[in-house]
Amino acid sequence: MRLLGKFEDPTVQEDMDRKFVITFYLSDDTVAIFEPPQQNSGIIGGKFLERSQMKNPETGENFAPFEFVIGECVELNKYRFRLLDCDEFTRKYIASKGEYLRSQLYKVSLNGIMKDLQKRNEEAKAALQVKILKSPRATRFT
Repeated sequence: MRLLGKFEDPTVQEDMDRKFVITFYLSDDTVAIFEPPQQNSGIIGGKFLERSQMKNPETGENFAPFEFVIGECVELNKYRFRLLDCDEFTRKYIASKGEYLRSQLYKVSLNGIMKDLQKRNEEAKAALQVKILKSPRATRFT
């Protein structure tokens, strides 16, 4: 999940316009924060916070995906961020309460993968046979 955030209570004037990309990894419930560079601001950008598991100070438990709500504040490593926006995947994931990801995973079934592999194998065999038959070295026994 990728969200856009800014400092909730900036301590200096330079921090007022800083924006951050907060990434929550669904695979292992870790969080990383990246600051994109901003032209003509003196902000170089780069990694702001290394990817790691973080505890929600309100619950004492590791953060869960649905604790990141657009418009709300979240405290990460003693920094308070106001969540401003998110990408399309995150929006669909949150709106469907996780069903969006499950539905995408169910579209890929083992039977579907096997059928696709068999089809590709047959196409490759046919292409190879045509190539062999068109080869000038090919000798035909009749």
